[in-house]
Amino acid sequence: MRNARRLLRSRKMILPSGITASPIYEASAAQGLVFGQAASAVKLTTGDALLADAGAYWRFNDSGSPWQDATTNNIDLATSDGTPTQNTSVKKFQTASLDFDSGDGINKVIATGVLSPGNNDFTVAGWVRPEADQGGLLMRGYFNETADMSWGCRRSGQRFYFYISRNGSGRQEVNSSLTHSNNSWHFYCAWYDDSLNKIYLSINNATAAEQNVTDGAIYDSGGATTLFFRDYFNSYLVGQIEGWGYWERILTATERTYLYQNAL
Repeated sequence: MRNARRLLRSRKMILPSGITASPIYEASAAQGLVFGQAASAVKLTTGDALLADAGAYWRFNDSGSPWQDATTNNIDLATSDGTPTQNTSVKKFQTASLDFDSGDGINKVIATGVLSPGNNDFTVAGWVRPEADQGGLLMRGYFNETADMSWGCRRSGQRFYFYISRNGSGRQEVNSSLTHSNNSWHFYCAWYDDSLNKIYLSINNATAAEQNVTDGAIYDSGGATTLFFRDYFNSYLVGQIEGWGYWERILTATERTYLYQNAL
């Protein structure tokens, strides 16, 4: 399509007498170029575009493990050290949520691929419904189970946190400031801006808290991306999760609001 535009710009169009050129509209790849005012552009909806652009997105409404990545990247999730169950009664947008309780052990759910941002922007977003004050790791990138860490989303007490690490041990963190109650669904959205060296965290689409971080790349420990794993305080999530995604860029305010209001 881009080459076609260049070709049209580089050549003078010769039209029959009395005929004037009308705007060119993009339709679908199968239609190619369409001439005429009646032609209409085909545009992806915000939801379709967000799903197509995601590095990974898990709805958790498919039964059993592995839980499938809804994108074409196929970063599915497998369970070890305890198996969380589906909950078809307690859910937000999907037909079911993934339910973690105190009998599920470590609650380790591991991705078949890795999500390593390096020194690039990224966004993590999803829904969580805690049932207890005990903390829990919501999502951790590149965790090799030897205490190395790269980035992570967690809850402690009734407060949410987002952190990155430059060296695998030191944690630079931002928190939600306000507490957020149990037994309610909360929309967690965090992002990293490499050019500004800042991390951000917004809960329930509120104004994001922000924190300056040191310059450099996010630590890469060479492990798998792990969701909902026991954190350093030996506590784990008790509650439900639904609709978690990872994007290798910063989502716009419009896109974050869409995720807050809709399912993908």
